[in-house]
Amino acid sequence: NDIVLDLFFGSGTSGIEAINMGRRCIGVELKDELAEKVSEKFTPKQLVTDVNIICADSASKLAVDKIKARLEIMGEEKAQLLSSLGLNMNLSPVADISDKPGAFMYDRSLGEDAYTTAEFVCRTAKISADYGVGSVIKHFPGHGNNTDTHFYTARDTRSLEELKGNDLIPFQAAMDDGYSAVMIGHTVVEALDDEYPASLSKKVHDYIRNQMNFDGVIMPDALDMDTVSSSFNGENVAVLAIMAGNDILCTSEYKEQYEAVLQAVKDNKISIEQIDESVLRILRWKLQLGIIS
Repeated sequence: NDIVLDLFFGSGTSGIEAINMGRRCIGVELKDELAEKVSEKFTPKQLVTDVNIICADSASKLAVDKIKARLEIMGEEKAQLLSSLGLNMNLSPVADISDKPGAFMYDRSLGEDAYTTAEFVCRTAKISADYGVGSVIKHFPGHGNNTDTHFYTARDTRSLEELKGNDLIPFQAAMDDGYSAVMIGHTVVEALDDEYPASLSKKVHDYIRNQMNFDGVIMPDALDMDTVSSSFNGENVAVLAIMAGNDILCTSEYKEQYEAVLQAVKDNKISIEQIDESVLRILRWKLQLGIIS
């Protein structure tokens, strides 16, 4: 049971509550609402610097102004903050490329071209690693200008050549540079799989493993987002995610989904060999981060 359990971690603010759980990968997505809760719980000295400055500044605006040094300082401040709270996994950076003002991902993206974005995400990971915080590049294969998958089904109709010439560039650069983890978005990417969201698609996972030569940890975006929880209501989304090839699941419904995955293993829907492979990837990542020795 412990083997399967280590494939799960909670989404939202539960990472703060789980600081003292032990030698697990404890992840967090440092958005404004979480930053506000953290700032209420800890003193300014513990925060290293003003959390609102860390989180609320627009990365897109900073990139337009070419303030790369400030971006690096922000990355270091975030890493220091997370490390001081006992958090060793940051569900960041965003490697999506969006050039359409008003698009869902526009304000969250760097706001620059693919190669500048690639340089940014690679540098960010190195800074975080200096503080023992692992980075998770997201949202593969790039959200582009598509709609918000928290609430709606998004379909990306671009060709694979278009994706390879733009959105995939930061992800490939990060993987080649030694990134240990990638998060897959919930967009249906028709060039790779026109049926399942990328996060639940075995075809997408096979592409990452076989075409991009990535053997690190793969995880889906939160499994309680409407685009997957509503579309696959008749099937357990956690089981589908593991069957697709994910190594860790991001979910707020881990108690129920743990039991479902465990039963799927017992029923041979998910092989114990696949679970073992995922555990080995997670253990390698923990060794790299110094969580275990």
